[in-house]
Amino acid sequence: MNTLDITTQAPVAQPIPQPERVELPSNFTFAGKTLRGKRVTEGQLVAIQMSKDDGTDALFAAVRTVIRSAVGEANWKWMNEQLLTGAVEFSEMTGVLTQLSGTTGD
Repeated sequence: MNTLDITTQAPVAQPIPQPERVELPSNFTFAGKTLRGKRVTEGQLVAIQMSKDDGTDALFAAVRTVIRSAVGEANWKWMNEQLLTGAVEFSEMTGVLTQLSGTTGD
């Protein structure tokens, strides 16, 4: 709703609230297909690093959880199917993390 300046009877410009940060989707490739997902945060990457101490199964679970939250349910189902059928190796999953985090990996 606009307000009027009493003296001039002209509308007073109201500032439009802007979000602090807009999350733009990022493109990434997986199994030869270009998909879109959200950027992986530093905190998510730290959680993956910490899971390494708990063994391979914990590491795989952490990577899958982070990727699933970043790429959405539909992309996740297709990606997981590719992994389970052997169309891709697990290393391609970690490649997705690299693409969505903007890091070069270690």
